Amino acid sequence: MDYRVIKENDLFLLTDLSGDISESNHGHGLYTKDTRFLSRLVLTINGEKLRMLSSEADENYISRIVLTNPKTERDGQLTLWPESIEIERTRFIYQDVLYETVKATNFNPHSEKFELSLLFDADFCDMFIVRGFQDGQVGRKTGAKRNGTGFEIGYEGADGVQRQLLVEWAEEPADMDLAENGAAVTYRLELGAGESRSLDFFIAPVVGAGKGKPKRHAREEAVGQLSRSYEEWARESTGVESDLPLYNRLYGRGLQDIRVLLTDLGCGRFPVAGLPWFAVPFGRDSLIAALQMLPIHPEIAKGTILTMARYQGGREDSWRDEQPGKIMHELRSGELAGTDQIPFTPYYGTIDATPLFLVLIGEYVKWTDDAALLEAMLPHIRRALAWIDRYGNRDGSGFVSYFQESAKGIANQGWKDSGNSVVHRSGEYAKAPIALVEVQGYVYQAKTTLGLLLETLKEQSGADDWADWSCRLKSEAEVLRERFEESFWMEGDRFYALALDEGRKPVETVTSNPGHVLMSGMMKRERAAAVAHKLVSEPLFS
Repeated sequence: MDYRVIKENDLFLLTDLSGDISESNHGHGLYTKDTRFLSRLVLTINGEKLRMLSSEADENYISRIVLTNPKTERDGQLTLWPESIEIERTRFIYQDVLYETVKATNFNPHSEKFELSLLFDADFCDMFIVRGFQDGQVGRKTGAKRNGTGFEIGYEGADGVQRQLLVEWAEEPADMDLAENGAAVTYRLELGAGESRSLDFFIAPVVGAGKGKPKRHAREEAVGQLSRSYEEWARESTGVESDLPLYNRLYGRGLQDIRVLLTDLGCGRFPVAGLPWFAVPFGRDSLIAALQMLPIHPEIAKGTILTMARYQGGREDSWRDEQPGKIMHELRSGELAGTDQIPFTPYYGTIDATPLFLVLIGEYVKWTDDAALLEAMLPHIRRALAWIDRYGNRDGSGFVSYFQESAKGIANQGWKDSGNSVVHRSGEYAKAPIALVEVQGYVYQAKTTLGLLLETLKEQSGADDWADWSCRLKSEAEVLRERFEESFWMEGDRFYALALDEGRKPVETVTSNPGHVLMSGMMKRERAAAVAHKLVSEPLFS
């Protein structure tokens, strides 16, 4: 990995291994709300970039980078011997503020004078532009200006949103140069033999006019609170201890990695899809991660369910591939989304998020017996089931299938979503509507699990309508199971087809997708055994 990334809630920093954000590394920066706020952060001594000695982020939430100076000269005269000064950069994010400490130590047996400079800039670039996926109408920078113990760079977005980057410091620099392309601050340091000196910086993005700057805490208080939040997360999570130290370390690191991905948009914590480019809600990714976390930390499933319910589709909108009851695919909040130049506000082009939403509700309630959550979700459950039966089955095949409506949407709407991911053995692309094998398993699991839960509600309340609903769901699941076996099974391969495409033609390519169906319990027992065996055979187990 040739980069360093740290994240807390909705703010993350992506740099090179030296901790710099340089113009030559297009994707590095400080991001929030799908916007790059810090596009340059370069540390120099006497105008020269530093050499890296070590770079680590073992605790995930804090990075420590050790650097040293190269030889520096001025007018042909040596100004600093190489490796005279050690620089330790420590940074973390807490409550929407990036904290950075630059500690300089003189390892020479005599005093040294040198200039330590930091170069800053902000381009306020939308994430989709950074990634090269989209150009578009954008706003303009309003320049840099002094602001108390620091400076700010402003931006007027094409979406009407004002954005600012705030930079502050604990110690006033000797020089500060503000220009259209950012700012430079310089400290003139003189360190005795073995002497150290630390400089603290505080960097924060602000989105929206009139929004006050985030509260700045004392550094030790902030890092202490952050560390304690990780300790609390570990205590709240299921502990696993084995006689294999390597496994124990891997499990502990896995817990930390999940904690980094957690974000709260107001409905409770849920995992975003991944760093650096997918630090946003993704229906499929967030739901599956929460499902797999149920034995470890079921509260994450609750936050995920509530977040997805908040954005459940409410209308027919082909621009966003939205229909009533559908669960979103991806939510973006940058400038291009705000000006409707991309449909991710949210975008609903996913075929599996809606049944996975129902699966997660069912499994969460089974694990926790949270009847209040189930009752609160009943309207959302009804709408999601209605979407499956109406919009998911628009071709009348009895299988949930997809096709793209949005001009800027996604053609393949399963977890393999690249343009060439669903192809026949001949190499011909599958034609929509496409019914993926794993999605039928999700639908089956959703209906059987919810059917059993509703049966329990009937027993508790005595209401006949719960019993009727329960019977209907279980009956629909059994019908789907029979049709699935008839339409997807490939006897010659002893395996299931990847999908059915237009005209219910099987896409007979052998892939790992049928493995998802194993968790649903839909496959016939002997066929499930054949699938499991093939998945771990040499052609597929790679």
